[in-house]
Amino acid sequence: MGHAISAQDANFDGANPYGVNKTGRYLRKTLPVGSFAPNNFGLYDVHGNVYEWVEDCWSPTHEGAPTNGKARKNGNCKFRVMKGGSWVTHGYQMRKGARIRYVTDYRYDDYGFRIARTLEPAR
Repeated sequence: MGHAISAQDANFDGANPYGVNKTGRYLRKTLPVGSFAPNNFGLYDVHGNVYEWVEDCWSPTHEGAPTNGKARKNGNCKFRVMKGGSWVTHGYQMRKGARIRYVTDYRYDDYGFRIARTLEPAR
């Protein structure tokens, strides 16, 4: 099991940590990317700062979800999944298993997305 995320690791409401974490700061705003250390893959702000929209259609459970890493295209596609927590969320929403749903045309200052690309393997 990985370590719990604290307010020293990510930008969220540190006054409401998850589990046994000590309370921390609550900055009430977004921060520049890279304000915290990257994860083991070198990615910054995977947790906190802004929620990240993902391609998956909403389903209340993971039952029937693809097991190959592809996006879930069945379910209620009026709603999409957001993950990672944000600067306004409590610590429990920072867990990698936590997810919420929203309609895709709703905007708020703690919603964002991550741009990614698939790299071809080295030959």
